Amino acid sequence: MKTIALLFSTFIVAILFHFDMQAQTLDVATTSISGRGYANANDFIVPLVSGIPIFDEDSCVIPAQALIPSWLGSDYGFLCDARAREKRTTPPQSVASAQAFTMAKVDGDNTQTLTIKWFFEARTFTNSLDGYAAFSENNENLNVTFNVGGLSTGTPVTVYYSYSTFAAGLTEHESVNEDSVSAANTLLIDGTDVLSGSHNFQNPPGISGWNELKDQTGVINTTAGTNVSIDVTADLFSEIQLDGKPYGFGSFVDQCVANFVGTVTLSLLPINPSGTGNVLGGGAIEFSVDIGSDSELSDPQGDGDEVFDPGDCYPFGAALLPAGGADGIKDDMTIFGTDIWPTPPDATQATAAPVGSATAYQNLYGDYFDLDGDDNLGIQLTQMQYGPGIPSIQFMSDPCIHEAQFLFISFDDDSAAHYTEPMGAVAVNSYSPFALDTFGLTARQDEIREYDFVPIYPTTWLGDFDIYDELTIHVNMPPNPDPGNPLDDDVDALDMISGSSQCPYWYFSPDHEAPGRDNTGGILNWGSVYEVQSPSGAVEVVNPVLHLGLPDSTDVDAFEFAWVWDTLAARLGLGMLFSVDDDDPITSYDESGGLDPRILYVSFLNGTHFAFYPNPLYDDIDAISTYINSLNGTPGGGTTTGMIHNEPQFASLFIQPNPLIYETNISYTLASNEWVSLELYDALGRKLQTLESGSKAKGKHTIAFNGSQLSKGIYYCRLTAGDNIISKRLVKLE
Repeated sequence: MKTIALLFSTFIVAILFHFDMQAQTLDVATTSISGRGYANANDFIVPLVSGIPIFDEDSCVIPAQALIPSWLGSDYGFLCDARAREKRTTPPQSVASAQAFTMAKVDGDNTQTLTIKWFFEARTFTNSLDGYAAFSENNENLNVTFNVGGLSTGTPVTVYYSYSTFAAGLTEHESVNEDSVSAANTLLIDGTDVLSGSHNFQNPPGISGWNELKDQTGVINTTAGTNVSIDVTADLFSEIQLDGKPYGFGSFVDQCVANFVGTVTLSLLPINPSGTGNVLGGGAIEFSVDIGSDSELSDPQGDGDEVFDPGDCYPFGAALLPAGGADGIKDDMTIFGTDIWPTPPDATQATAAPVGSATAYQNLYGDYFDLDGDDNLGIQLTQMQYGPGIPSIQFMSDPCIHEAQFLFISFDDDSAAHYTEPMGAVAVNSYSPFALDTFGLTARQDEIREYDFVPIYPTTWLGDFDIYDELTIHVNMPPNPDPGNPLDDDVDALDMISGSSQCPYWYFSPDHEAPGRDNTGGILNWGSVYEVQSPSGAVEVVNPVLHLGLPDSTDVDAFEFAWVWDTLAARLGLGMLFSVDDDDPITSYDESGGLDPRILYVSFLNGTHFAFYPNPLYDDIDAISTYINSLNGTPGGGTTTGMIHNEPQFASLFIQPNPLIYETNISYTLASNEWVSLELYDALGRKLQTLESGSKAKGKHTIAFNGSQLSKGIYYCRLTAGDNIISKRLVKLE
């Protein structure tokens, strides 16, 4: 009886403790923000008045004020965006712009978890060919005070906290007139500056750097009813002036950005971060490879390492696959009821798609399946209301859907024509469609790249980073396509949550070259997204015409569902980020739908779409995923001080005049002594001639090129200098 009484007593104490904890809350006492953002831009296109240049300018003066309740989809929010823009509308078109962006959000008032987020930035940009100048500055002070409620005033209590912060000074390296960038940032938690100067930059002009802290933890010992303060300050400055950096297509790009981004989480319960920080692997990523990749069953070279089914998803960093291949953790048999070709195990390539065989693809494409996009959700779209005239799906708790802030991209490794290309223009021994690049190099680790954005539309770019090479992604994907080794695998679909029980609903898009067939024998629509409903097959949930406002022939290449800022509703909504495929010249329709395959688009599934980020990324976007935080390489729990991650000074390539009629000058600049190869390719990626080859000294080199023998059309100059590979488009007019 004593034992029963003791257990009963313990149970009652536990219940009382539970209710006591439930009664305790973190209550916002005050919020305040103050500061000034200023933006100034000049493209030197406005006629001078009395010898004084006229600038386009904008400012955002913020007198000390409270954050606005129920704003930005949060408990408290504040947004101020100053933009200056001066644009030349007559040829050559150009623009100079500057921006000072300020955003703060607080969520979780009167709960056990309180979250504070901020985005402060000063940015300048131009693509001007002639004179320009722009600068921006942003000085901000954010304060949030809170106290613990639900207890008698003065009762001792412990508040746990974690924080993740990122600060950068990013600029283009140029030959003269290097641009300036500086930042001074602090984060005070209960009066202690936890950054200790680590996020301050006074960079040498032209040199970029960034620091971050991930999942840092601590405790605050306070008493109930006592206000605790969180203070954030930022002093940011960026400036650009001549001389620009050659970018290609006959233009310059010059840009400079300083920013400070962070999150503080406060909790009445202990916070136990994973300890892995930016490390994400061991099944936390799933991917699919493109049909025709070196280690994929349809590889036309047939060198014995073919193991991947292009219709399946495989786990990141998994064990070696057996000879002949094996099914992935997501198997296209679930979609079709049978394992559609190519089919593992297949040591003899009996089911390999005839890539590069010069067989007309329209006679084959329905019999093969290539997974083009992949996403796993906790919500079931077939149970949701969306479409033309219906507001975007409102934000809800789904661990599988993230804000469109940290995006992970894989670029296409091959040109458009597949089955009838005599040389096998697939990921094996071929180049990307626009930059003529090869991804996955050991030195660059760019098979998967990270792009960071401000998750409030119109978004701005915060930085991009190389993340993974082929070897890191899977042990069967090497050898990496380093110089002298043309073998290459191409990540074609990507999702950051693999096999999670919280994300049971699987969504995919098919490739137009190998879309497979539905249960009735009809060919799947390569512009659609499907929800897998095994064993009944796949159900269309996104139609390109009805939901995206695209032509029916468009190939939706990559996609990812994410929370995107809905400007009309002034809140987050469920958006579908997507890219389109580059147009295949052997088909009668335009798979791109008239859009740019390098641009990220987004739709709220309401019959329209728009550019999520207006500027093209590096190349044709082949895979998109989001994650809850950055993966750019800083170890979790580590402390970074000073300026780290200095960007190297790369080679550059410039062609002028471009377009050309007869002759042009091709110039390249080397940051160090390098072995150089300069080659000319046609639009199909065929090498026409080597313009220069050999060891070259650091500095600028120029060769005169006579293009009179070229036919009218588009060509590419490709510079290889050490680990740097740069391609520029060359246009012949007549």
